[in-house]
Amino acid sequence: MTVEITTEELQEELEGVRTCQPVSIDYESEVKMNKTGNPYHGEIVKECSIHGLIGFIYRNSVNNQLGREDKELDFVPHQRTWGERQGVLVYHKGKVYVEIKAQGSTTPVYKYKDGTPIDKELIEQYLPKKSAPKTQEALDKKVILRDINLDNVKAMRMLGQEYVIDNTIMTMEVVSVDEAMAEIEQE
Repeated sequence: MTVEITTEELQEELEGVRTCQPVSIDYESEVKMNKTGNPYHGEIVKECSIHGLIGFIYRNSVNNQLGREDKELDFVPHQRTWGERQGVLVYHKGKVYVEIKAQGSTTPVYKYKDGTPIDKELIEQYLPKKSAPKTQEALDKKVILRDINLDNVKAMRMLGQEYVIDNTIMTMEVVSVDEAMAEIEQE
């Protein structure tokens, strides 16, 4: 079943998640790029879908992977370097992110902000180099975390529901007839 909701309503749904859940998220975000000599800086976005788990325990995920690789289960994570995690959400500088243990994703589609597609080859030289997590050297298969800004989410599927984000939805406040009449009389 598909439900149209606002970003704020999605945040409320996610605040209620208390257990590990499989999810799929469609999002669009500005591409992080090097600035120097880059004619595309600030002009390119990417669309992508990612699936994985929310509500997981990072330490357990890494130790489970160590166990699958027949290695010692001795992983102790460092403190998060930014943001404050509360449940499945991370709050940082007025923004809200959903933390996901990524298990797969689609190939990103790159485009200008006006929607015109652009080949990745044209911008590849300006993309920062990716590095493996330094705290997981012992793992052959890394546990990948992603923090997706809720403002970038276009749709999310979880708990048998598809949530499509529509921030143009008007929310109506329900008031009693007496309250409505009292407001009219005050005007």
